[in-house]
Amino acid sequence: RILGFSKKGKTLLRTIKKTSSLPLISKLSNYLRQTISTEGDDIQNNLIKMLDYDILSTDMFVLGYKKGEDRIARLDFTHNIVIKEE
Repeated sequence: RILGFSKKGKTLLRTIKKTSSLPLISKLSNYLRQTISTEGDDIQNNLIKMLDYDILSTDMFVLGYKKGEDRIARLDFTHNIVIKEE
């Protein structure tokens, strides 16, 4: 799952996308929608389970924010990828 990248990282991500047997996830909601609508195998089911843990860990992390208005669940679905300008 891609959280952010730089210009140099973008080139690397392109290479990884072409050669990897696992998907590169840039937009979580699109990936989940596509994955859930197709019948999955064991690898796909494990990926979804890992993503569930990742989403849960973000939700738990934001509970520690001092300001109540910053404690927003499901940030994984609303925050964009960080692109570092060089």
